[in-house]
Amino acid sequence: MDITIEAVSDTRKRGIFTFSSEELSAMERSSLDALGKHFWRDIKGFRKGKAPKELIKQRFPKEFQEQMEGTAFKKALEALKLRTDFHFFDSVDSKFQNLALGSPGVITFDVFPKVTIPDYKSLTFEMPSLEVSEHEEQQALERLLRQHSTFEQVLRPAKASDYVKCSYTSTFEGQPAQSVFQVAPLYTHQSNTWEEVYLEEPVGVPGLMEALEGMQAEEVKTFTYTFADSFEEEALRGKALTYTVKVHEIRERKSPSLDAAFLKKIGVASLEALKAQIREDLMGIKYRDGKMERAAEVIRFLTTAPDFPLPQLAVERTLQETFERTIHKRMREGEDKETLEAQKETLYKDSHRRACEELKVQLLLNAIAKAEGIQVTQQDLEDAFKREVSRSRIPPQELLKMLTKTPGAMQELKGDTLINKTLDFLANPAIVEA
Repeated sequence: MDITIEAVSDTRKRGIFTFSSEELSAMERSSLDALGKHFWRDIKGFRKGKAPKELIKQRFPKEFQEQMEGTAFKKALEALKLRTDFHFFDSVDSKFQNLALGSPGVITFDVFPKVTIPDYKSLTFEMPSLEVSEHEEQQALERLLRQHSTFEQVLRPAKASDYVKCSYTSTFEGQPAQSVFQVAPLYTHQSNTWEEVYLEEPVGVPGLMEALEGMQAEEVKTFTYTFADSFEEEALRGKALTYTVKVHEIRERKSPSLDAAFLKKIGVASLEALKAQIREDLMGIKYRDGKMERAAEVIRFLTTAPDFPLPQLAVERTLQETFERTIHKRMREGEDKETLEAQKETLYKDSHRRACEELKVQLLLNAIAKAEGIQVTQQDLEDAFKREVSRSRIPPQELLKMLTKTPGAMQELKGDTLINKTLDFLANPAIVEA
């Protein structure tokens, strides 16, 4: 087989494959053998695999051509994967027609780029203290009691720690805010949402808490809130929105007493045992939070590394996944289809940016894994499988069946595991105690 490689772009190539007469004859024989075994019941008078090859070729010309094309494509693809002058990523399209007449086969494919790995060994991190203070312990106890609270409807004005069922809309310079700002709906409008009055870190509109305090059921109030210049949603920074909020219902929190009955209910022997358990849990949370922050720092570091060409096919696939995740997230948050359609172009551009960043980080992590000799072990895969079972809540046997039947699923799991293992490696190379 003669192979000619043409460059289409930095990460896209075209392979032209010319097969010798001996190779074509061998592919023809194997194709006819495969068809003879598959269609032997349709050819009367012959046992399985014994029908004359010319008869098979005459009876099933379309199937023969498809079998030949498939066999040729497979051989060409295997040859591309064995090349050492580039790292094959995946095929984009192919054409293998009229091979018997001397026409060459063609595969357009993408390759992995050559990347320059940044100086990741210079990364250092500070390990925060895992010590649990009495204040943190007390806060955790209070949160535990809050989790076991009951709520009773009341007919008085709302006060701190009450849960209030309300709806609100907002405008900006006379226009509905959701049509002006491309932000999550909780910042502009909500219907029949439950809000806890004066949360320590309110989610959504900070000014809503102050407005709700003192309101009664069925009361309507209008207020204006100006978002801080450092607010998390960049589009809202420094903007003044006018909100109209209506209270539907107020419920008062009733927290249980920290007595023997409560301790028995949650399955601990004593208050001292509960506090010991809380301290252990808090230490675990601090450790995991520190690990996640270091991983996020590694990703930020890799994101700022010099850019390099990305495989177009990989960008398209990652973009599609990123865009779909964005749309599903916004819909779960209450965004209506009309608003999403109006924002589609902007959301698509943002998804493209994030997809390129995500792919860039993945390729750098793969390059670092190769440089460091990091490999995925069987134990790594088993641990990853258990995490996926826990995350998806799919029974193990059913998930295993899905992974083995879905093309590329096991390879994807292995790839994700390698990425995570490399990220863990980078997040813990040189820890400086705080």
